[in-house]
Amino acid sequence: MREKLIKFVLGLAQVAIDLGIVATFFTAFATVIAGICCLVSPRTFLGGHLTINLVIQGLVAVIVAALAFAGLLATHRLLDNLNRGHYFIAANCQALQQLLWLEIAGLIISGITTIWLRLVQVKPFVSFIVMTEDNFSDGIGFIVFLLIIYLIFKRGIALQQDADNII
Repeated sequence: MREKLIKFVLGLAQVAIDLGIVATFFTAFATVIAGICCLVSPRTFLGGHLTINLVIQGLVAVIVAALAFAGLLATHRLLDNLNRGHYFIAANCQALQQLLWLEIAGLIISGITTIWLRLVQVKPFVSFIVMTEDNFSDGIGFIVFLLIIYLIFKRGIALQQDADNII
């Protein structure tokens, strides 16, 4: 019963991640299309006010969406392995390590963008590229959480290899 419940919960998480992958892909695609439209015809879409600030914000939005997409793919691989019963394998550590680096990169990019926007006193056109105090502390907390999980999996792999060598 417990095993079925775990598989069910992991299956639901897998579906949610898959929906997130599709949604993130379409969001990034729409952002790129909107950016191209604004570059081609700024008078129509922006009232003639195409500035370097908007171009940079568009690029940052695409980069953040790409990081989110890559993170969702890594999470998908991790959940897929867990659903198959492969817990302490190198692929899981690689997925967690990828998630760690993506989160660090996202935190740095959002932090630099936030500082830049505040220095030039420009309001962001999309809210997910800037960081508040809560976002920063949540990001740091998530990085620490991922690091702990990564170390647990890494230790689990070492113990699994030791156990396999004994047998």
